[in-house]
Amino acid sequence: MYASVGIAVFYLQDRYLLRPAKLSTDFMFKFDHGFKEINIPINKEDTINLIQFLPADDTVSKGVVIYFHDAKDNVSMFESKINVFLKNRYEVWMPDYPGFGKSSGKSSELKINEQAFQVKRLADKKFLPEQIVVYGQKFGAGVAASLASSTQIKLLILENPFYSIPDMYFSKLPIFPWNSMSNYKFPIGENINEISAPVKIIFTDEKAANTSSSQKLSKKINEKNTFVTTSKAAYESVLQQLLKD
Repeated sequence: MYASVGIAVFYLQDRYLLRPAKLSTDFMFKFDHGFKEINIPINKEDTINLIQFLPADDTVSKGVVIYFHDAKDNVSMFESKINVFLKNRYEVWMPDYPGFGKSSGKSSELKINEQAFQVKRLADKKFLPEQIVVYGQKFGAGVAASLASSTQIKLLILENPFYSIPDMYFSKLPIFPWNSMSNYKFPIGENINEISAPVKIIFTDEKAANTSSSQKLSKKINEKNTFVTTSKAAYESVLQQLLKD
């Protein structure tokens, strides 16, 4: 029974973790904010679809937020998350992962990390490191932390993150050796040690904040990092303050 369940869980884990909503290449995005859509070809199979949300026409952007969303749906579902950044005169660049939205290709941790670096390189052509904020939401927190651990940025913000994906799985099914079973790792807890920029961790989900995985992450906090638990209603005001600090 243990072996049968383990095999099933191993092969179904990506369906649990990744819940993409694909879009046809001719799909026309409709957003309330001004935006540009960019397709970045990587090879014959892989293309990054990137939406660049822009501040008001009469506003000069003071930087960019590279936003890695949760592993569900596609960029069209996350526009409501960007208001506070635009109000603070930041552009928001939001890529879709392979197989999400209009981004093509098969997903893997290596490929997602490589494509995150492609987006960062594009940002480097327009902005200085001290103008670049990296933001990660849930699954995207793993992508954001991986990127921030290997490049220079102004600030890293993680929303409802986990210590690592194997650790997150272990908190739900502790009977399996997830360190070897998990297809994705995204070891945020380990990567934080390599991040030179300040790290701001925000929990809007009290249940998530009290898991063993998040508590392990809280122990990584030092004098330059912040761990905040807040309500969803107060989220924007907290984020506003973090951007000013």
